[in-house]
Amino acid sequence: MRVRGSKWGLIGSVAAAALALPLVLTVATAPPGLAAVHSVVRARTAASPSGVRQVCPAPTRPGQMACMALLPKSEHGGVHPDLPNPEIYDPADLQSAYQLTAEAASGGSGETVAVVDAYNDPDAAADLAVYRKEWGLAACDSSTGAGCVTVVNEHGAAHPLPGADPYGEWEVEESVDMEMVTAICPLCHILLVEANTPDITGLAVAEDSAVRLGARFVNDSWGGAGNASYNRYFDHPGVAITVAAGDFGYGGTYYPASSQLVTSVGGTTLTPAPGTARGWRETAWDGTDSGCAFDPNAGAKPAWQTMDDSAASGCLNRTENDVSAVADPNTPVWFYDSYPELGQKLDWEAVGGTSVASPIIAAVYALAGTPKPGTYPASYLYQPGHSADLYPVTSGHNGVCQPAYLCNAADDYPGTTYNGPTGWGTPDGTTAFTSTATGDTITVVDPGTQDAEAGQVLRLPVSGVDSAPGQQLRFSAAGLPAGLVINPATGVISGRLPAKTGTSKVTVTATDSTGATGSVSFDLVAIGSLRAAYHRVTGPVTLDVNGTGKGDMCLYDADNRSANGTKVEVWKCDRSAAEQWTYLPDAAPDSNGTLVVHGKCATIVGPRDGQHLRLEACTGAGDQGWSLLEGQWWLYNPASGLCMNDPRDSTHDGTQVNVFTCGYDFNEAFMLPAGPVLSGVGGLCLTDPRNSRKAGTKLQAQPCDGSAAQLWTIFSNPDYVEISPGIFFVALGTQHNGLCAQVTGTTVPGTPVLLGDCGTGLTSWNPLPDGQVASEFSDLCLAASGAGRNRPIVLEPCYGSADELWAEG
Repeated sequence: MRVRGSKWGLIGSVAAAALALPLVLTVATAPPGLAAVHSVVRARTAASPSGVRQVCPAPTRPGQMACMALLPKSEHGGVHPDLPNPEIYDPADLQSAYQLTAEAASGGSGETVAVVDAYNDPDAAADLAVYRKEWGLAACDSSTGAGCVTVVNEHGAAHPLPGADPYGEWEVEESVDMEMVTAICPLCHILLVEANTPDITGLAVAEDSAVRLGARFVNDSWGGAGNASYNRYFDHPGVAITVAAGDFGYGGTYYPASSQLVTSVGGTTLTPAPGTARGWRETAWDGTDSGCAFDPNAGAKPAWQTMDDSAASGCLNRTENDVSAVADPNTPVWFYDSYPELGQKLDWEAVGGTSVASPIIAAVYALAGTPKPGTYPASYLYQPGHSADLYPVTSGHNGVCQPAYLCNAADDYPGTTYNGPTGWGTPDGTTAFTSTATGDTITVVDPGTQDAEAGQVLRLPVSGVDSAPGQQLRFSAAGLPAGLVINPATGVISGRLPAKTGTSKVTVTATDSTGATGSVSFDLVAIGSLRAAYHRVTGPVTLDVNGTGKGDMCLYDADNRSANGTKVEVWKCDRSAAEQWTYLPDAAPDSNGTLVVHGKCATIVGPRDGQHLRLEACTGAGDQGWSLLEGQWWLYNPASGLCMNDPRDSTHDGTQVNVFTCGYDFNEAFMLPAGPVLSGVGGLCLTDPRNSRKAGTKLQAQPCDGSAAQLWTIFSNPDYVEISPGIFFVALGTQHNGLCAQVTGTTVPGTPVLLGDCGTGLTSWNPLPDGQVASEFSDLCLAASGAGRNRPIVLEPCYGSADELWAEG
């Protein structure tokens, strides 16, 4: 198990486990404050395919991205591709398989394909030259840029370039990406944009830089946990952005592949088929990711993806994938890389994963020609007739799901040739990658489901683009609740929501002077105050000193005072009034709350590393907000992006608490007191009926009463343990003698959520920014299903409806 400057082991073969870091709901069957113990829970059922490993390790902090390349576990670098090996594909094979031989010989001249990755590969251009020479592709032509590489940093400047990845892993990804682009489009110029670190912040800036420098085709062979705030970096009409879907099978969709603004690329198994007209055969690769995106904001449905927008039989969020290409590491491609990876020079090697498929598709877009301005090239694949210009993939699956088309290529969505693992299929030439629409094309970007507190002021921008330059769009809206209006010139919806709760289906239409229109529909959900039904619960906010889950240090009100400016400290727990905190949810569906003691709120002095906490009058300001969000292990302040931190590693009584860049060490392991989990339905709480304390009991949403049956501890104590080669478990802190909310068996919509032993079943949960709580093991969310005052708790697609919204009290 590799450990890199952290107490946490980085997962190789189960990389998806930390893309959304685990939380656990444990029912309090003993009074708060009793000792906690570890229980052992599987990190994630999906793992890298047998015999291969993911090059990049799992993310260990929010916003960190992982590259997707898959290499053999037993390295055999130095094997020369001149030796006959029909099982590893070269550029001629790939061009033949996708009917691109003629286009590759003459197309793409003058086009630039950008490859966005992290860290510097000092051998990038030299390695590409070796690859091209081996396969008979001409050397770099500096006059046209064909086969040449230009390397810039995330800001688009030639200097200074980032440092190299000390483990050589992202250098592998850069070689794979560039070589797949040049294999399909030998005449294309490659712009390599290198972010300083593998974080979404830098990679997103690099995305903007690639487009600013003139690239009309951008490839991203990486993914992780992201949110809608990053969508703007991928919003580039007239630019084809391809993103690798991921390599862990059905049950996880990763950002930015889940964005409506990009082309999500799935994977296939490609094999020769002598005697057939095509000469090749493809099935859905069982490792490719696919599904219905779980975040209705970051993964809102694109306006053009209308074939499955019915909740009864399809997906209301973005459906992955759009298109696919070879990715199975058992039918790999050749690549060359001279930079040492983990101290070993790979030389020539076989590689697989959707990291291979995504740059192939980026290059196909480049062969097809510059995209039409003011359009999103992912939409071309959905234009009438274009499915006939792609090879349909009609066999293979990547999991078990409902509806079946999301994971099974043999069950296309009714009336189409579309399925989740492979989208519309694989390239049959370039026709499907160009726009054949006539007249002006207007696209309105879906803002996603909007959850808001009833009676509150709302401001929601809705944007649209027109393929005709110089046109001024006019916006209109149907279905807006009373009190809201749309600005016809800007598309901004504003006003005050009515006090009445409910869901409105809003349709926004944009029109230009030619009469061309584009529309998008979304839900606007107004819910009652999530604080209204809250039964005040106080208790210690404990700090897990040694990763034991015992919480023997506590958040403390210095000197048990209530004056403004009082220091917030840590002390050994003594059950005094100075450590009796209430985590009070705010009224809005956003997973945020405040920490209150003696009527005052824990407040950050300033939004910078090292700023201390003190008590101040509660105002609801951002410096008083604390949250448990997806990708966060401990208490996190959304306004600053920093975590609550004990700067002296929990060893000194009286240490003043501060905030610091989230590093996910034990000095940040603050855990909330047990409290209710409130439903957005209004007046209902997550409940163990009759306080059963029995494994197998089906959970319900019942009227909030503050009883022990509704007290839940929500915390995480990840301690990755390798129990056998490649098999990792996650130890989660739980209440002594507690039981966990869990699902068992196949996770499909309607699966009941039960109480269960914390060492069995699927017990990891992730609170999302808008108040949803997603299962770590599926793209499904906790829902208070049905009607009435006693509702069963089940898993449902994460659409942001009121019955899926929760506040952790």
